[in-house]
Amino acid sequence: MLDNSLCLDYKGKQQIAQAYIDWLCTAASWRSFLTLTYRESVHPETAQRHLRMLIRRLNENMYGKRYRRRVGHSYFSYLVGVEYQRRDVLHFHMLVDQYVDYEFIHRYWNNAHGFVWIDPVNDGPGAIRYVTKYIFKDGQIVPFLRKKPLIKNEKLMASEAMSGQT
Repeated sequence: MLDNSLCLDYKGKQQIAQAYIDWLCTAASWRSFLTLTYRESVHPETAQRHLRMLIRRLNENMYGKRYRRRVGHSYFSYLVGVEYQRRDVLHFHMLVDQYVDYEFIHRYWNNAHGFVWIDPVNDGPGAIRYVTKYIFKDGQIVPFLRKKPLIKNEKLMASEAMSGQT
């Protein structure tokens, strides 16, 4: 027998979603909104592997092959929403809280997988709401929040200065 006390109505789901959004708004200062799409359909596990590779390559690009010794998993926090487009091809919406090399992302993702759109985050709660709306649409949310303070290297500081990000 199903325990109806565990089922949430629409209002209950909305309250949980809003609490999650509120928490994510305070968890990081989200700077950039990325949309990563595929040219053609890929298996979800393959797509997750591609995303992990992009994150690894961004870290290597900024801190070198042994970046884990300096920054752990990643020098930036991220929030990734996974969804399917109307054409039934998976794509990612991603928020990041540090400078990331936009030219590198375009070069890597566009050559290997599909297309990238990158925009600044002007409305943090709105961007988080957009990414998290897929929680209740059979989507998936993948957060990673840095625990250690970031020790910026010269390359990161120079890249932020050139892009106007601080």
